[in-house]
Amino acid sequence: YQVSLIDPVDLDDLELGAHDHLGPHRDYRYQSESDDERVLNLAECPSDSEEKETTVLPIRALNEIFIGETRASRTSYYELSVDGRRWEKQKSSGLTVCTGTGSSSWSLHINQLTYQSTREILRIVNEETNSRVSVDTDVIARVMHRYNNSLMFDASEPKMTYTVRDPIINGVFSVKCPRGFARRITVRSRCWDACLAVDGASSFQFNDGAMAYLEIFPEDALRTVVLD
Repeated sequence: YQVSLIDPVDLDDLELGAHDHLGPHRDYRYQSESDDERVLNLAECPSDSEEKETTVLPIRALNEIFIGETRASRTSYYELSVDGRRWEKQKSSGLTVCTGTGSSSWSLHINQLTYQSTREILRIVNEETNSRVSVDTDVIARVMHRYNNSLMFDASEPKMTYTVRDPIINGVFSVKCPRGFARRITVRSRCWDACLAVDGASSFQFNDGAMAYLEIFPEDALRTVVLD
């Protein structure tokens, strides 16, 4: 994780709104007279040639990591590489990366099919293929649950699943795989006022030029005790 400042904001202690979040995460690139009139000062921005320090964050993610702009109404811009594959420029509502422990939580709710969506998909399949797939309540529920269960995986599996939230797809930006499994994920921020939030508890500044390397290591595995 490359960034000049790595002091986290404790989100449990601070009930952060947009205004509050700008305070702890305000950085050198902005000069403003108010929170609503911020101007980018290019003269103070570090150049890409300046050497950046690589630091291992002092905390580990149990469930998930979120990367994106702190204001939900602002589009997140970043570059993503999964398992060493080529970089892909993306714009979206942010990126989530979760472990097996977190795969039944936020990640599941982002990606899961609803009963309504499943019913409409089956109806369209019948219309487009002249099929007669049953669309009764039991079939719809079984298809929905089977798909949603496939999104979860065991906490002991040494892999992560990532989700690109609300991806923008046009002539410039593309998202070939908005969701998938990975062992190593690299993200380069192109955001203006972004964060990297760990388990919804700690938030690190993650603005333009910062890079995050996300991996799972055996030595970080949870140790559990079973009592008789």
